Amino acid sequence: MSPRQHEYAPQAQNIGGTQNGNWIDQDSSHPSHGGKARAHQQAGRYLFDTLAETAVKETKKNGVFIIPGLGRLVKAERKARVGRNPQTGAAIKIKAKTVVKFRVAKAAKDVIAPVKK
Repeated sequence: MSPRQHEYAPQAQNIGGTQNGNWIDQDSSHPSHGGKARAHQQAGRYLFDTLAETAVKETKKNGVFIIPGLGRLVKAERKARVGRNPQTGAAIKIKAKTVVKFRVAKAAKDVIAPVKK
């Protein structure tokens, strides 16, 4: 177990997006949180871990996991199809597979990228 992993943390989880090209993890989610008490940091880490674990379980089981005000994780089935090799142009068979998509909630989308009039 590495120094940054804990007994309750799932393996190889980076939750968040990018900031200057680097992943934001549970410990450095925002620079202004740096001076907070250790208990708050552990509670935040536990919250992220529990949310990620629940999202994975529910999406796998039910096909959808909704985070109110943020969006939903959706399990989708892709059909087998014929694609093209971009270098040679030859047709290739692409197998059917299951993928996970994240659909952003309309409220969050409108705040982040408002419709230009």
